[in-house]
Amino acid sequence: MVILDNKGKLIWSSKGGFGRQADPKVLKVCDGSLPRYVIGLRENYQKTGYRFGLVSHLPQGGALVLIIDGNTLHRIFEQTTFSHVLAHVSRYEGLEFVRFESLEGILYDSSGKDEPESMIQAGDDPEIVEAVYANNPFVRTVSLAGREVLEVIWPVYVDNLFLGVIRVGLSLYYVRLLDDTTLWLTLITLGIIGVLDMLFVLAWQRGRRLNREARENQAILERIQDGVLIRRPDGSWTGNASVVKLLGENPCSDICDAPVGLSRLNRGNRVFLVLRNPVDDTDIFIIRDVTLEDAADESRAREERLFSTGKLASAFAHEIRNPLNTISMIFQQVEHAPLVQNPEKDLLRVAEEEVRRLNGFIEEFMRVAKDPEIHPEVDTVSPLLFHLAELYRPRMESAGIRFDVEIDDSITLSYDSDRLKGVFVNLLENALDSGAHHLVIRGIRNGRFAEISLQDDGSGMEPEQVERVFDLYYTTKQKGTGLGLAYVQRVVSAHVGFIQVESTPGRGTRFSILLPLEEES
Repeated sequence: MVILDNKGKLIWSSKGGFGRQADPKVLKVCDGSLPRYVIGLRENYQKTGYRFGLVSHLPQGGALVLIIDGNTLHRIFEQTTFSHVLAHVSRYEGLEFVRFESLEGILYDSSGKDEPESMIQAGDDPEIVEAVYANNPFVRTVSLAGREVLEVIWPVYVDNLFLGVIRVGLSLYYVRLLDDTTLWLTLITLGIIGVLDMLFVLAWQRGRRLNREARENQAILERIQDGVLIRRPDGSWTGNASVVKLLGENPCSDICDAPVGLSRLNRGNRVFLVLRNPVDDTDIFIIRDVTLEDAADESRAREERLFSTGKLASAFAHEIRNPLNTISMIFQQVEHAPLVQNPEKDLLRVAEEEVRRLNGFIEEFMRVAKDPEIHPEVDTVSPLLFHLAELYRPRMESAGIRFDVEIDDSITLSYDSDRLKGVFVNLLENALDSGAHHLVIRGIRNGRFAEISLQDDGSGMEPEQVERVFDLYYTTKQKGTGLGLAYVQRVVSAHVGFIQVESTPGRGTRFSILLPLEEES
C-alpha cells in the first residue's frame, strides 16, 4: 500500500518504494484528472515476478496505490476456475466424459490421457465454432473408443463474455431406453440439475474464496507495523494488532476526531502521524509512530549546530593556544633569571599554573569541537554497562542513591568501547549532581535500535534548559564547563545514533540513547 500527494510525491509506504510515481497517468490520478488507473493488469496477471496496481484518487488530494504481485493473482485465478465444478459433475454415473475448452485449447478434461483421436478440439470443430458464435447449445452423436456417445455442447457466456464450451458425453446405453420425449425431458432435467449443481458448487467455492481472502487480508494487516483502524457508520471499529499496541484498547478515542488527510497526534511523550481517508460512510485511519524519527531529526539538527559552532570556535581556540604557549615559556625563563627574588618567583609560578589550566581547557574544547575518531567493534553492550555500574556503585551507596541496571544481555552493537564509556560517565556524573535518590540504567530493543536510557528522580530541568542542554558552554553547574553533553552528542552521532532527553522539574530526567542494532548472524 502506497500513498502519494497531489504531485506524485511518496508520503507513506507499507513496504518498500513505488517506481511508477512519474507515470503521467499516475500523476493525473494524483491531481484528480483521472479517478483511477490500473497498472499492468491485462499484460501481467499470469506472469510470475510481475506486479500490478490500482491507483485511486483521494478526496483530499493525492492517491492511494494498492499493489499485488503476479504470483498471488495467478494463484487466485487458478483456485477460482471451473475445474473444481466440472470434476464434481463428472462423477455422475452414465457420463462418459466432461470437457471444458476455449477455442484455443482444452482447459479441463475428465477423460485424461484416454481421449480418442476422433474427438477433435472445439476450435477445430466447425459445428462447435458455429454454436459458439451463435450462442446456441446442441446435441449430437460421436464415437468414443468404439462406443457411441450422445454429446451435449453448451457455450458458456458470463456478462456477454465468452468463457468456453462445456462438452458432456452421455452413454447411449441409458439413452436408448427412453423415447424421444422422455429423452428431451431427461436432457432438460439433467441440464437443470447440472446448472443447479454448478451454481451450488460455485457459491460454495466463492464463500471459501471470500473466507480465504478475508483471512489473507487480516494476515496482511497483522504484518503491517503501522496501525490500521476502520470505523464503521454505527461508530464501531476494527483494526490490526498494531493499532492496539500503539494506542491501547480504545484507540478510537484518540484518533477518530482527527481531520481528514494527514495530521500529527501528540500523546504523552509519543508522536503519531495519522492519515484519515473517508470512503462512503466509513473512515479508514493509518497510524504511524514517528517519535523516533522526530527525535532523530532533532538530534541531527543539534549535531549540525554543534558542527558549525565548533568549527568557528575551534579556529579561534587554535589562535589563542599559540600565544598562551609563548607566555608560558616566557614565565619559565623569567623564573630562572638571577635578579628575580622568591616572592616574584611564587607569583610567576601561580601565573604559569593558570596558563596551563587555561591551555587544558582549550585542549578539552578542541577534543569536543572536532569529529570524534571511533574504532568500533561488534559486541554485546551489557558487559560495559555492568562494569560502569560496579565502578560507580560505592559512590552511589555513599551518597544514599539506589542504583539499578536492567538490560537485555542479547543486545549487540558495533561500538567504540572507550568512547561509549565516556558518554555514560558524563551522564552518570550529571545524575550524581542532580540530587537523585534512585538511578536506573535500562537497555531494551526498540525496532531497529537498541535504546539505552539513564533515568533519575533528581531535580529535573525547566523546558528552556532542556532545549539548550546539548549546546556548547551551556551548563547549570557552578563549576561546569558546558562541554560534557556536547561531547556526548558528538560521540552518539559518530555511532550513527541519536540521543533524546525528557525532564520534569522536581521529578527527574531521562536521557535515552538509540544506537542501531547489529544484525544477528
